[in-house]
Amino acid sequence: MTSHPAVGFRRPPLPSSSSSFPRPPSRTTWHASPQLPRPASQQVAIKLTDASTSSRELLGPAYKRQKLDDGATSAGLTSPPLADGEQTHQACQQSIVGSPASLKINPATLNPLRVQDPRYAEDRSRSSLPFPIRPGKYAPRPPKGQRVDKAATRGDVQVKPYVVSVPTSAPHYSTGRPADFFPWTGNHAEDILTEQTTKTGFYEKTPVGQNETNSAKPSISTSLKHKSGLQILSSLFVSALDRRRAHGTVTANSTFKPPPRVTLTDTKREAWLRDLADPTIPLRRLSRTIPHGIRGKVLLDHCLHKDIPTGRAVWLAKCVGANEIRAFKRKGASGAFAVGGEAKWIREWTSHVEQFVESTIDSCGTANWKDLISYALRLSSQLFSEHLMDQDHYIDWMIASLHNSDLDNVPIWLLITQIHWKEILQHRRRGRRLAEALLEQLQRVHSHDGDEFLVPVQEQLVRLLNSFMTANPACFIIPSSWLKYEPLLRSCVVGEKATLISALEQISGRNLRLIRSRDKQFHHATKDARPELIAVLDNIPAAFNLHRMSKACLQVNGSRELLITTVLEWASSLYRRGQARIYAAVRLLRKWARLGIDIGRPILAFLAASPTIMGLEKDNIYRIIAELVRSKHFSVGKYLQWLLARGSLSGRHSLSPRDSCDARLLCELPLHDLPDHVLNLRRILLTSVGYSTDDEKAAGETAKASIVEQVPGLLPLSEPSTQALLPSFDEIPLSGTARWDLGRWIRKGIASRFQSYRNGPEPDAKATHVGDSKEATITVEELTKILEFLEHLEDFSILADVLCIVTDCEDARVLNVAVDTINRHIDIFAAIGAADDLFERFCQRRDEIHAQMPVMKSLVVSLIDLGENLSSQASLVRQLRKLVLSYERKFTIAACSPVSDHMAEALQSTESNFADELEQLLARGSSMDRQILSRLFETVMSRIGLPGDESVASVNLSELLTRLRLFDTRAFDQLMHDWLDKLLQSPVRPRLLDVLPTLICSGCTTLRAVVDQASLLLGVPGQNPKAEKLATDTLELLCSPAPLDHLSMHCQSVVQTPQRAYRFRREQECIIRTHPSQLVLIVRATIIACTEGPPLTQLRARTLISSSEVGSLLKDIMVRHPESMPELYQAFTAGPLVDQVKLAIDQLLDPGSEQDILHEDVDSQIVAIMQVANDFNLPFCQLKLKFTLRRPDATRLDSGQESVVPTLMDAIRSSIDRGSTVWARVIAVLEKSHTAQLREMAEAELLCYLTARTSAISSSLKQMTTTLEGLLAIIDVTNDGSVPDAGASDLFTHVVKTLDYVLSAFSSVASEAPTLELEESASVAKQQQLDVICLKSVTHSFDSRIDIDDPSIDVILRLLVIHHCTFSHLKSYQSNIVRLLLTLGSLLVHRGLTHNATLSTHIFDVLALLADSAADDTRATCIRILADQHQTRDPRLRFLFGYSDGIGGEGLQLTSSPTSSSSPRAAATTASEWQRGAADMTMLQPFPLKQWEMMQESTPIVGENDTSLSLGLFGARRAVLQL
Repeated sequence: MTSHPAVGFRRPPLPSSSSSFPRPPSRTTWHASPQLPRPASQQVAIKLTDASTSSRELLGPAYKRQKLDDGATSAGLTSPPLADGEQTHQACQQSIVGSPASLKINPATLNPLRVQDPRYAEDRSRSSLPFPIRPGKYAPRPPKGQRVDKAATRGDVQVKPYVVSVPTSAPHYSTGRPADFFPWTGNHAEDILTEQTTKTGFYEKTPVGQNETNSAKPSISTSLKHKSGLQILSSLFVSALDRRRAHGTVTANSTFKPPPRVTLTDTKREAWLRDLADPTIPLRRLSRTIPHGIRGKVLLDHCLHKDIPTGRAVWLAKCVGANEIRAFKRKGASGAFAVGGEAKWIREWTSHVEQFVESTIDSCGTANWKDLISYALRLSSQLFSEHLMDQDHYIDWMIASLHNSDLDNVPIWLLITQIHWKEILQHRRRGRRLAEALLEQLQRVHSHDGDEFLVPVQEQLVRLLNSFMTANPACFIIPSSWLKYEPLLRSCVVGEKATLISALEQISGRNLRLIRSRDKQFHHATKDARPELIAVLDNIPAAFNLHRMSKACLQVNGSRELLITTVLEWASSLYRRGQARIYAAVRLLRKWARLGIDIGRPILAFLAASPTIMGLEKDNIYRIIAELVRSKHFSVGKYLQWLLARGSLSGRHSLSPRDSCDARLLCELPLHDLPDHVLNLRRILLTSVGYSTDDEKAAGETAKASIVEQVPGLLPLSEPSTQALLPSFDEIPLSGTARWDLGRWIRKGIASRFQSYRNGPEPDAKATHVGDSKEATITVEELTKILEFLEHLEDFSILADVLCIVTDCEDARVLNVAVDTINRHIDIFAAIGAADDLFERFCQRRDEIHAQMPVMKSLVVSLIDLGENLSSQASLVRQLRKLVLSYERKFTIAACSPVSDHMAEALQSTESNFADELEQLLARGSSMDRQILSRLFETVMSRIGLPGDESVASVNLSELLTRLRLFDTRAFDQLMHDWLDKLLQSPVRPRLLDVLPTLICSGCTTLRAVVDQASLLLGVPGQNPKAEKLATDTLELLCSPAPLDHLSMHCQSVVQTPQRAYRFRREQECIIRTHPSQLVLIVRATIIACTEGPPLTQLRARTLISSSEVGSLLKDIMVRHPESMPELYQAFTAGPLVDQVKLAIDQLLDPGSEQDILHEDVDSQIVAIMQVANDFNLPFCQLKLKFTLRRPDATRLDSGQESVVPTLMDAIRSSIDRGSTVWARVIAVLEKSHTAQLREMAEAELLCYLTARTSAISSSLKQMTTTLEGLLAIIDVTNDGSVPDAGASDLFTHVVKTLDYVLSAFSSVASEAPTLELEESASVAKQQQLDVICLKSVTHSFDSRIDIDDPSIDVILRLLVIHHCTFSHLKSYQSNIVRLLLTLGSLLVHRGLTHNATLSTHIFDVLALLADSAADDTRATCIRILADQHQTRDPRLRFLFGYSDGIGGEGLQLTSSPTSSSSPRAAATTASEWQRGAADMTMLQPFPLKQWEMMQESTPIVGENDTSLSLGLFGARRAVLQL
């Protein structure tokens, strides 16, 4: 081996063939930083050889190798300055450039420090000598953009002593270790200068002795030739391996200790954090100490703003957390207190992480926010993945933040959620909350429909929900909120793939199975969509919107045939009021026909089923079909063919109005524009049943003659009537066909009259007022008669056309009558779709007339009343109001003096000329103070309602009051309020119907003010001694039409009489629509007045309460305001039972007198109510049942129970057998005592079946299933949560025992089933065969009670769902819930139910419902027991109970052997592997990892066992590193 001096020259390779690659240099002195300059006093030359003095002088003084002391370590080592010797350098070059053969380098002739001095590199490069730069000596410059630590340039004080580091430019081995890098410490062999080292240099290895040059064959050949030579050789080899293992096994205890914390100044702390942010500074250098005081959110903020790499930030968090956790033990806490303190700190740390993420999200919009949020999410995700926080708390916070986030922050929360998507969906409870959060956000987005900025958010939510439903449908089992979110989910899958739609349908079915019938609002989302559709139709607003209503109806789940038949029944039901619904149904059917929906077939089916439908108003059906025939949407020819095919006319001899609708429709069809062959076929069919079309035509001609007689010269008549005395128009019997022909004839006549007027002479130019023209198109009287005829015919489509024609009239009085007619039937015209168009036409006509001459104020007021009912005409209404104000302003300007100037002589006038004097007084005055206004008001009001006063009767007092109100509106309203209050409390006063209508119609007061004051007086008992009379008068005022004679007595002209009557009727309908609770209060007081108060008042109250007007009012309240039903029940049960009250209820339930239930006993009435109950008369059936159960004979006691309950049970069973579901909503109004008895009876029968089948229950599977379904439905409906604890506890215990019995039956069958030897490679068919044998054998081991299709288990599961809330409040619930959950879990994973997917899914859903509501302690107990039973491997149980695959964390278990003295050892194995292991390893316990101590480079010096998880637990050995 060639020696080399200690200065570090590269030696040539050894002449040995044992290595195929060159050996690394043995020793090279590398320095971590430039060397320190050596002082002059230390420049001592050392003689290395016996060379001549010239060589010493040539080279100059030598330098001694410096030792690194404490003073030098912080600053590093630098090379001393050398004197430049040009001649020496050239001599060295010449000696090197010599011939290669004679090239010899004497170490004594060169100064190694000069050779290595970088200052000579430039000279060497200029000389172009073939002497390469020493590899690894001079580092290249850092590239541009590379981070440079500027701490040294700023002169910052370093917080730690200098530590030598490997230069970046040093050569390295393939393993990463630097080559021959040994800084001078004084302890290395090369640092010791000896004579041998000085002379011959330092050798890396000791030379091999001479004995190793010989072969080993002579030494071992003898032993190998022996018989046992190979065995000896193997034993020696094994012994060598054992010794190496024993020598290399790590036996030292773990020396892990987290880096200690030291209090530093702010400057040093900042410098330390900057070093931490520098990835070039190793962590071992920083792990000596860490700054104290950096914790929580402050730590995370430092990491964020200093851009500390994520791995280093996590390392710092672990250091702080490990110190914090160990601090609890140092404080003396142990056991549960230490664990509790640690858990509390981890929760606090998790809260800090959450606050850190929230604050970063809230800083949106700042500079570099994208980088900040990316870092925050990366850091939080790293902390989460390394289990450095409370994962449950963090995930719950994440889902709650997504649920409560505003729409602006939803995208970032969706991003965070998708990062942890897998962890969230590991547990069902989290997945369910995530599904609800996504659905809630999607609902908020839909509420902002039209916002284009939310479209990407909506698309992202829909995309997530669609994939979520397909991959994890079990997370959408949310029975508590399914009815709320199902329409939203269905909107997401419109147009999607069939698999997604199928998944949604399955989810919907599973949710509906867990929803109690009491919670299904009108059976929403069920197969029977009628209740929901009826609710949509009943809530049609006054401003009918065809597009919106059609969309709402089409969104209801159900077939198109069900949709059309329900609309027809709703429009023709006797349990609904108003004719607007007829035209609303017509427009809906027309729109659906234009959309391509077949409406003809459902209409014919409805006609065929009409005889079985109760409460149909047949005329409405005929009118609907007639309107469809007019618009060509219903084919009369197909109807006649269908009629012939069904044979509906066979055996008939007449067609009366009481006949079935399918046949009677022949007489109700319009014949205009029908083909001749259709007309001939109709005439033939009618003739076959004895109906004369000639008589029908004659009746029509008679009606036309009667109209012409009353309105001569207006309408043309083809043939004059030959009858001497024509009957009244109302007395002529007209069929529907004749009515439609009359309406068309009237419209044609009016149109021709106006057309001839347009073509005739111009109106009289001398006319000074509108209507003074001698040749008017139509007079007020003529129009009034025409409108009466059309209203009698109930042909409002023709009426709308006539009013549209009348808009061409120039007479303001005629226009006023037309506008008032529209006001009267505003709901009908809105349903037809003509209200807005007519209003705009009349407003335009008024403007045209006003440009020529003044227009009456009454026309403007009527237009304002009409426009207030049309929401789309607000702008025109404002213009008309300004016009009215201009009229009032003109009245004020026309006056000349204050009213007080003429007050004395007016008040002193006699009664005969009082009205004239008051009229002159108001005309002459321009102002009025409050006192005079009060005196005049009292004077006028004292004369209202006085009987027999002819002078007052001839005066329009309401008009005087209207003019009086113009002087001071606020003071007048207060006076009117006081007068009303005094009038209502007066014991002696006239009827309100005689006094108030004229004041209400003139605008002096409002009907709402009257109702408010009356309700206030009736609401306080004893407030009014004449409360009975007040209630009766107020109800009469609300229901009865205004007397026309009273209105005409106070009107200036006959024209104002119908106008004011229409206005009063509008006020009544508005009160019915907006004040249902006050109306119910008045009705209740009227019912009480039927038995209390004076006899005359009782008689009036009884007559009024059973009148048709009050019936219509009650019908509107019960249909439009179902929330007022409880108050109405109390109203009808407030007073004693009287016949008139019963009659009123019976008329509501049976308006057509089709059922005779008035004089039957209680049991018969209950049965009849259940039989006639349907979706339309439901509120009336509820009221009737509630009233019936108050009868004295309904409370007889029979064997300790009310006799009515068994009757109710039998009636309910009959309804269930008929397939009706309305009974469930009918009995919802029963008292708690009745519902409790019904539930107890149903539960007793159900439990009787579950224990042992009785003879009362048939063995037929279908009949048995129907019976059990009915019993469960009764229990479901009658369970209101108020079940006694004793009964509920017994029921719960019985259910748990029954499930245990079922499980034991399945388990015994599985153990006794035929054994099939199944190898690992056995086919799936053999496994399925075993499962089927096990399932079929259950019947024999369970005493023939459980079959494959037996509904017993399903019944028990549904019973658990029904009583879930009730059971959860029991004292015995907590003790039995674990048993119940484990039983259901065992049934779920039992292989006997593998092929019954429906039952397995039902068990899974019920178990999910119970597990979601279970407490955390209960779930933990179930998890522990399931782990002991080795059932934790089933993914469904892991998903439901919420635990991961690994038990104890990361799959580590601590094992101990009772037969071995070795210490416990941890191994990362599964439970199955340990069961197949050694038999003596019987003890396994989880070995949790200390996640906070799992850190790298925790100490500045590498130790043998310095890890947190001791290497001795694994039998770790030291590895031999081979280069």
